[in-house]
Amino acid sequence: MKTKLLLLLFVLVASTYSVQSATSKWDGTTRTVWAGGEGTQEDPILIESATNLAYMASGAAREGFGTYLNLHFKLTTDIDLNDQLWTPIDIFIGNFDGNGHKIKGLKMIGTDDEGTGLFRQVNGSGTVKNLGIESGNIDGLKFVGGIAGSVNEGGTIDKCYNKATITGTQMVGGIVGQLSGGTVSNSYNKGTITGNASVGGVVGRYFWQVCSLSNSYNAGVIVGNPAIGYVGSVVGTFADALKPASVVSNNYYDFDVNYDSSLLGIGVEGNPTGVDVFNSPGSTEDGVPPKTVSVTQRSTSQMKSTDMITDLGSAYESDSKNINGGYPVLTWENLPPTGLVYNKFVDFQITKVNNGISISADDFEHITLSVYSITGVEIITKSLKNAEYIRLTSGIYIIKLTRGSQKFVQKIQVF
Repeated sequence: MKTKLLLLLFVLVASTYSVQSATSKWDGTTRTVWAGGEGTQEDPILIESATNLAYMASGAAREGFGTYLNLHFKLTTDIDLNDQLWTPIDIFIGNFDGNGHKIKGLKMIGTDDEGTGLFRQVNGSGTVKNLGIESGNIDGLKFVGGIAGSVNEGGTIDKCYNKATITGTQMVGGIVGQLSGGTVSNSYNKGTITGNASVGGVVGRYFWQVCSLSNSYNAGVIVGNPAIGYVGSVVGTFADALKPASVVSNNYYDFDVNYDSSLLGIGVEGNPTGVDVFNSPGSTEDGVPPKTVSVTQRSTSQMKSTDMITDLGSAYESDSKNINGGYPVLTWENLPPTGLVYNKFVDFQITKVNNGISISADDFEHITLSVYSITGVEIITKSLKNAEYIRLTSGIYIIKLTRGSQKFVQKIQVF
């Protein structure tokens, strides 16, 4: 059937075995061409495999793209880097959409002070979003983080998490090692973070330029050097004189996780336990006024409560699938997988039309349609008898069609 062939091409597999939790495992090689896409926002370059991601980090790929300035990339599958030694994607000024996928088995041994992380540096207009580091061991020197060693001069990390173990000497953070003129938002860390100075659960060092850290939390173990200080459950250290436009808003940490060390949220010089409120003295010489910033301490039970979802904001949901030990998860973590998710083909097509969707099929026997909101609320469930137009208001929906054990799930935006 024509529809069967379209679905076969859609999932890019010849086997009829289940691909519900498909993960591309790295064999150490690189795929020297992209899976598709022109690199625009409307038609991003597709990263469909671990070998594709490795190619992105290679010098061969960068020769023609430099810093990937203004190019858009989209990950289309979960990645298992298989604990093979990873080289960071270098200075990145492009746009990387993890598309709700995870990377596990990230192993790194940094040998320089240029930055160690999945990305070495995210700079300028560079953006990394909707991505999770599920597991791994990241070992570096200065500027070490799960997503990026440093974020500078306008770079952005949004809706990302880290669960890898991270070790470094200075500027070591769960999400980024150093934030210098950039933004980290809607992100969390559950990995163990170890270092000497400027060691933080989310950000190692929040530097002197205008930066923004918001709607983020740490629930990972933080280990620093008490003799040096600069260790915090959220931020390892702040610059002495914070710029007036710098933002530190709505950030939390689980105090119980680091209860034995009595570690608080913000590292300060010579203080092994840190503080929750940091008073920046300002600088008369530079004309920078004093500024006070703070983070919020919560117990484990409070961090896992429904109130925490409200406090963190719309980027988060309750851990209804128990994938995060009860801690808040990012909204994209709760979305069902898209594409063919069981081991047989179902003869139907979903087509977007004005103000809704159209369902067509070769055979409608025993087909059930379910429509969910993006938050998982069921809107429509009905048996289909023939081709049908379903009217929907503008928004993003999850469409599920089933026939017995055969299922097809797809996310669709209606305009």
